[in-house]
Amino acid sequence: MKPKLLIINKCQFGYLTDSYKWCEYLRDEYDITMLCIDSGQKKLEMDGVKIEYVNFKMPYIFRAILFTIITLWKVFFFNGKILVVNYPTCSVLKRLLPWKKMHIDVRTMSVCDVEKKRIFENNRIRRDCSVFDSISAISQGVADELGFQNISIVPLGSDIISDAKKDYSGELKLLYVGTFRNRNLEQTLQGLRLFIDKHNDIALHYDLVGSGSSGQLEELKGIASKLNIEQYVTFHGFKPYDELKTFFDSCNVGVCYVPIVECYQNQPPTKTYEYILSGLFCLATDTKANRELITSDNGVLIQDTPEAFCEGIEKYLTIRKNLDEIKIRKSLEFGLWKTIVNENLKPIIEKI
Repeated sequence: MKPKLLIINKCQFGYLTDSYKWCEYLRDEYDITMLCIDSGQKKLEMDGVKIEYVNFKMPYIFRAILFTIITLWKVFFFNGKILVVNYPTCSVLKRLLPWKKMHIDVRTMSVCDVEKKRIFENNRIRRDCSVFDSISAISQGVADELGFQNISIVPLGSDIISDAKKDYSGELKLLYVGTFRNRNLEQTLQGLRLFIDKHNDIALHYDLVGSGSSGQLEELKGIASKLNIEQYVTFHGFKPYDELKTFFDSCNVGVCYVPIVECYQNQPPTKTYEYILSGLFCLATDTKANRELITSDNGVLIQDTPEAFCEGIEKYLTIRKNLDEIKIRKSLEFGLWKTIVNENLKPIIEKI
């Protein structure tokens, strides 16, 4: 009989890549139950994983109370290993059930752009972590921010979404996948306009997959229209992980556009791994996290301005004839999810 593992994650199953991949590569060895919210998105399933949803179609205070009550009930009667993906007030589980051994994982520190709020939220994360039996973090930078001893690292990773052969010499096909919230993506549209003005003989297209805050998608479409680049840009809206392959198959340059501000410096961007392991050359902003991943073989680092975005594309054009798809893919081989689960996550779970 396989040992039981309970993963508690407020994010609906399938919409946080990390925990989705943990389940995929742990299900053969563990009897996994995932407790999460039903946020109204398409429900994804996975063989070998039992998914239990908490309905969140109610005001915030009531749904928070409901999630806490149901989670406490589940943990109280659960006989197995318990892994909590950090969320606000998760420490109540350990405070009310102190005899239950639990591990907490921190996927992100606060990325709020208001400093006082960011400090408050980071202090809340530290308080929550302080009561758990063991802690892991997504990167050494996040572990350093938490400030505790003996924090394990469970890094970000990726599968190979696309194994399609890449053509760097033909049409320039840019791809952005991810949230639109707090990413200043209008700067990439402005940078694309600058590039087109200078290189109107270059065939190109820019696909953006994702969503943001209310009205943000329409606002970006309006900016594209004002810049007169609608024929070069397609907004596809949000797509779940299992629908991304077609985009990674057809594009040759991945755009990782994270603002170069303090709150993002230590946060490894998922898409940097996904682009590169799928053979896409990566155009990435110069954050500390990206600096540790981008090499002359797999991408170029840029500043977060329209001018730098344009210059990044130009640099790609000058080196694309010398790009080696095998070198690009191999440069981040250590970041494959299967490797991370086997070498980083399993040893932690075994000790819970």
